Amino acid sequence: MRVVLGTSALLVVLMEPMRTQRWNIPIYVALTLYSLYGLLIYHLSVRRNPVVANKLIPWLDLLWYLPLIAFTLRENSIFYYFFFFAIIVASFSWGLTEGLRLTLASAAVYTIIGVFSGKGNVPIDHNRLLLPPIGLLIFGYIIARWGGYHTELKNRLKLLKDVTIFSNPRFGIDRTIKAILESVRAFYDAEACVLVIPGKPGDEESYQMYRVARGIYTSRSAPPEIGREAALQFLSPSLDYAVIYRKNQSSYTRLFDVKTRQFSEANAGSGDKLAGMLDAKRYLSIPVYYRHQAVGRLFIVDGPRKFDSAAMEFMLQLMDHVTPVMENIRLIDNLASDAAEQERRRIAHDIHDSVIQPYLGLQFGLSALDQKLEAGQPGIRANVQELLDLTNHELAELRRFVWG
Repeated sequence: MRVVLGTSALLVVLMEPMRTQRWNIPIYVALTLYSLYGLLIYHLSVRRNPVVANKLIPWLDLLWYLPLIAFTLRENSIFYYFFFFAIIVASFSWGLTEGLRLTLASAAVYTIIGVFSGKGNVPIDHNRLLLPPIGLLIFGYIIARWGGYHTELKNRLKLLKDVTIFSNPRFGIDRTIKAILESVRAFYDAEACVLVIPGKPGDEESYQMYRVARGIYTSRSAPPEIGREAALQFLSPSLDYAVIYRKNQSSYTRLFDVKTRQFSEANAGSGDKLAGMLDAKRYLSIPVYYRHQAVGRLFIVDGPRKFDSAAMEFMLQLMDHVTPVMENIRLIDNLASDAAEQERRRIAHDIHDSVIQPYLGLQFGLSALDQKLEAGQPGIRANVQELLDLTNHELAELRRFVWG
């Protein structure tokens, strides 16, 4: 698109040169260089060079447009529309915030160039000065919102994919939960994620606390267990509510009833207490359900952006998807443990029948041989041969058992 923009604008200017002839050559040069710059970006993108994924690329486009706008502002500049290309790239690549920044910068740059270009003998038309920045702000905001929504949906789909990949019974329940929490933490760029759930389904006396944090290696060890009294501190308020909490000059706690789908304001005291326990300035807390019954809570702590109702709804849907998977993995773990225990018992029984019993017979034979030796009875050699045959037979059986 950069090549198309540069070459098409160059053709238009060549076919219909500007009335101010002294700016034609600089514009030709600038558009030619911009087209070559577009070819370079295209070449890098085909080779999947990480440079093209840098947030500075749309800002470089903005810098390219500055001389073109400055040279043609007094006429009906076609280069004004180039700003929208940079805004689209920023919005659909990095979301709402980056799109709004480029929108504001484009409108400010256009206005500043217009003000300084109006210091000549012929002042610039105020309508021409004010209407384009207003159009940039309006349509730039719409593009940024649209691009931000597109980027958010793309990131959510990626998170769902990651959660599905991590939901593998081979990893075990603890590793799976920690991997899912780390994906959620990275998605919101939060400082930490905390999950408090019962150690076993239906057990309300013992809870487990899973925690992942930015820059801290996630160990494979089992999470710490906490008692019911400690867990209740994290499970408040009622598990029928999701909570948005933030604290600036004052505390703000907003509750969302997951059954009635209604918002309400809450006393900030409970939110302050939880924020102190989590060492958080803001957090999003949602209930975790198992078989349509709330059993625990998930906390997303101190993300760079404010948590809103859309984030709450998405996390509720995500946990509805994740919780059955986690329970299935826990069930498979239990089945594997039971199978291993049964296999150990079977092996122990086989060892008793295949190894211990024959050696008891060998022990009895040696005792009888010892008594014959003590009594000085004849025919001992035949008894020794029987014992050797028994030993060889049992060694063969033992090798077969070990191989099996």
